[in-house]
Parts: sequence; C-alpha cells; structure tokens
Amino acid sequence: MKNIILFIFLVSAGLLASCSTVDEARKAQKGDSLLEGERTVTPAEMGIEAGKTYNLGELERVALRSSPSVFQAGQNLISAQLQLKIVKADYLPTFDLVAGYEAGTSNEFKRPQSSHFDGNGYGGVDFKLLIYDFGKTDAKVAQEIQNVVAAEKELILARVNSVYSVRKAFFELKRRIELNIVAEQAVAQYKEHLDHMLAKYEHGKGTKYDCSKARVDYDSSVLDQITSANNVRTAQAELVKTLGFDSAFDFLTGEGQMPDVEIGVDALMEIVRKTDPSLGILRANAEAAKLYIDEQIAELYPTISLSAEALAAGLSQGWPAIWNLTGGAEIAQNIFNGNRNINAIKQAVSQLRTARSQIAEYEQSVYAELTTARLNLNKAKKQYEVALASEKVAKENLELVTERFNVGKASSLERTDAQVSYTSAQADAVSAKYDCQDALAEIFRIIGRDPSVEDQENSKLK
Repeated sequence: MKNIILFIFLVSAGLLASCSTVDEARKAQKGDSLLEGERTVTPAEMGIEAGKTYNLGELERVALRSSPSVFQAGQNLISAQLQLKIVKADYLPTFDLVAGYEAGTSNEFKRPQSSHFDGNGYGGVDFKLLIYDFGKTDAKVAQEIQNVVAAEKELILARVNSVYSVRKAFFELKRRIELNIVAEQAVAQYKEHLDHMLAKYEHGKGTKYDCSKARVDYDSSVLDQITSANNVRTAQAELVKTLGFDSAFDFLTGEGQMPDVEIGVDALMEIVRKTDPSLGILRANAEAAKLYIDEQIAELYPTISLSAEALAAGLSQGWPAIWNLTGGAEIAQNIFNGNRNINAIKQAVSQLRTARSQIAEYEQSVYAELTTARLNLNKAKKQYEVALASEKVAKENLELVTERFNVGKASSLERTDAQVSYTSAQADAVSAKYDCQDALAEIFRIIGRDPSVEDQENSKLK
C-alpha cells in the first residue's frame, strides 16, 4: 500500500508542476486581462490627457507601448525562445509514468457461471535518453538560436517602424498647424484690406471694382483656411492612429525635431551594416541556412539511444506480486531512402547561397536608398534657406506695395499679387522646414537604429 501511495504522489507532483502554466493559458483564453498591444489602449492608460502638451519623445514612448505590431514582434520573440527550449529538451531524458487497474470475470466453459471479478493493478516507469546523434540535435539547436536572433531583430525593426510612423505623423501635424496659422494670418490681412477698401469707397476714394476684388480675395482666403483647418484635423487623426488609439481626443504637440545628420553616404552605410535590423535578420537567416547543412549531413549518420522500463503488477498482500525491468541500447541507421538525404544536402546548399545573395541584394538596395535620402536632405536644407529668404523678400514687397496702394500708386491687382506671393512664401518656408525633418526621419528609418539607444548614438552622425 505504501508503494502505491508513493507512486500516486509522484504522478500527482508531475501534474501539479504544470498547473501554473495551464492556469496562465486558461486566463489567456478567457481574455479577461489583455495586455497593452493585445488590445486597443485608451489615452488615459498611456497618461495622455486632453488639452495637455506632449513632445515628440513622449509620443514615441507611448507608441512603443501601445503598438500592436511591436507587441506581436515581442510575442514572436517569446515563441522563438520557447522553441529553442523545446529543441534543447532533446538533450534531456524522458520519463513516462503509467498506472492502471484491470478487473474481469474468469468464467470457463462447462463451469458454473460467476459474477465474481478478479482485479489486477499495475504501474511502470519508462525512460529514454539520446546518447549521440552525430550533431543532428546540435545543428537544430544552433538553428533555433539564429531564429531567436532573427526574432530579436524583428522586434527592433517593429520598434523602428513604429517610431518612424509617429515621427512622420507628428511632423505632418506640425506642418499642417503652421500652414493653418499662415492661412489664418492671410484671412486677417485680406479682411483688413477689404475693410480698407469699403471705407475708401464710402468716402468716394475707391472704386466698386476694388471693393468687389477685395471681397473675392477675402472669401477665397476663408475657403483656403477652412481647407487648412480640415487638414489639421486629418493630420491629428493620423497621429492618433500611430499612437495606437481608436478614438479622437484633443491634445497639443510640443517640441520635437530630428538630430541633424552631417556624415556622408559611405559612413551611413557602415552604420547600417552594424545596426540595421533588416540586415541582421538576413544574416541570421543565412547563418541558420548554413547550420541546416550540418543537420542534413548529420542525417547520413546513425542515432544511438538508450531505453529502460520498469513494470510492477499484482494485488497480493506483498504488492507488487510481479515486477520486471527491461533495458537496451539502440542504433538506427538508414540504408537507402531514394537519395533523399543527398538531395536534401544539395537543397540546403542552394538555400544558403540564396540567403547570402539576399544579403548582397539588400545592401545594394539600402545603399541606393541612403543615397537618395542623403540627396533629399541636402535639397531640403537648401530649399529651406531659399524659402526663408523668399519669405523675407515677399514680406518687404507686400509692405511696399501696400504703401503704394494706399497712396494710389499701385492697383488692387498688384496689392493682391503681393499678398498672394507673401502667403505662398510663408507656406513654402513651412513646407521646406518639415521636408528637412521628414528627410532626417527617413535616414533614421533606413539606419534602423533601435530607438532605445538613439540618444547615445546620435553623436556619430555628425
């Protein structure tokens, strides 16, 4: 009886060891406590309050917490780490416990029928251990390690893309806000001009045409301002989306700009080779492909393993009435399988060459992207300088034409043209300013540096 109790205790202990994991799995099934990124979060959960101002860095951190794509990449990393543990388990022995009870009648032909049941209990332990497989398991473990590396790079890539989306949306919103300010200023200036024309007409110093022209210009500016205000709301909705929210709310955008990049394309390419997660993924895939060749070569060799079994049965007073031990060693070797192993090795070599080619292809592609991005940044910087100078000239011209118009030396059309030129120059300056920020954000996306280490590494870009 004591032996039976001990056996039951061991079985129960093995089951209880998995209870915690099963409990967590059941909770995940129910979905009562979904994690950030597993569900759509609310602004309040992220500490975002209506009416308050948040800079770019704060919004980036919110997106990294709430982004479903970042969460999915994190879960994929966890899955890869667990798969590595599963493969490593092949190094360990396996133990299986079995217990049961059988009962039945023992009636025989021409003997009295009886409903008496005879019972028999049994229990056993099964043990298996891999001794040597000529590197098969080693190769599988090494491949899974590279899969973990690739998953880590996938997580960094998801973070980079999430932050890039926030930056693009942030700068677009800032652009639209400033363009709307320009539009509002234009409305005020056209309104002032309209009031001036009406006053002159009332005093007999202006023409009806000048009043009509001023009215049309004012109405057009109001329409432009409505469009620019709508663009602000659209840009804000896009920023809200990149933050991982599904409801509109009002908040203010504070400071935020990209660090400048002064180094050339070749220096940037060296950074890409060290930090780009996409390139890291391709390298991990190539390393895994190389290790897959080892696995396929190992399939040509035998596998050696040990096995043992202990079985006890019986219901006599001195249980177990019967016990047996068995054990043995096994070596398994394939003799012929239609050259499957040989062809698998050739296939693995082909996959390795393809993986290496993908690295070369990506490096060539990213170099072209960097060249374009670097040129776009240079162009945007120059455009911003020119736009600021043009804005200054347009403002001076508007002031001069307005003075000439007030004394009757310039026409209403000239005054309108000067106003349009100044408004256009202001808008060009705003657009050029944020074109620079967009170009810088694009370079940082291509570099692929983990947002968590950007601040410490940005000095290398100058």
